[in-house]
Amino acid sequence: MAATTLPRKNGQLLSVILLFRGKHYQIQLFFPTLKIPTKQEVTAAVQKVYPNARVTYYSLSNVDPSQPMLRVD
Repeated sequence: MAATTLPRKNGQLLSVILLFRGKHYQIQLFFPTLKIPTKQEVTAAVQKVYPNARVTYYSLSNVDPSQPMLRVD
C-alpha cells in the first residue's frame, strides 16, 4: 500500500462534540477559511452529516489521527 500526501490547505481545524440520537460523538471539522467559524456555521456543517444533531462543544484543535475528520467546503 503506497502512502500519498493530500494538497495542503490553510484553515481551521475544530474538535466538535455533538449529540446525535441520544449519543455523544467527537469529530474533527476542517474549515478552509482563516476566520474561526461561528457556532451556527459549525452546526450547519454538522447537520449535513448528522441531521438534527446538537453541537454541545467546539474548539480549535490539532490533528488527532485517532478521530474522524470531515472537510467542510
